[in-house]
Amino acid sequence: MSFPKFVARDFARELGLAFQITDDVLEAEDENECSDEKNGKVTYVSLFGVEKAKELAAIHTKNALAALNHFGDAADEIRLIAESLLSAISVICLFCLKVQYALARLVERPTRPLSW
Repeated sequence: MSFPKFVARDFARELGLAFQITDDVLEAEDENECSDEKNGKVTYVSLFGVEKAKELAAIHTKNALAALNHFGDAADEIRLIAESLLSAISVICLFCLKVQYALARLVERPTRPLSW
């Protein structure tokens, strides 16, 4: 495997971990539902707590972006996309959780209109 492939692999691994940890934190902080916890799944939050999980997400984000340093300014677009993706995760995950919660309520009481 060539050096750029190692860099790409490291970037992808670190970004994926940051994504997963952020998802775990957001789900744990949602007071409406925490399906991972209810289903007994092991998450970064269940292992380390919310604050430490947030720290780990920040570290993995920093590591992902640092992995691109080999490419210099040529990787600026990828850095911007990665930063935007991680920022959008919170919005996307919260939206998905709201949809899940609304669907669960709809199944329980299909005749009542949903309200946010």
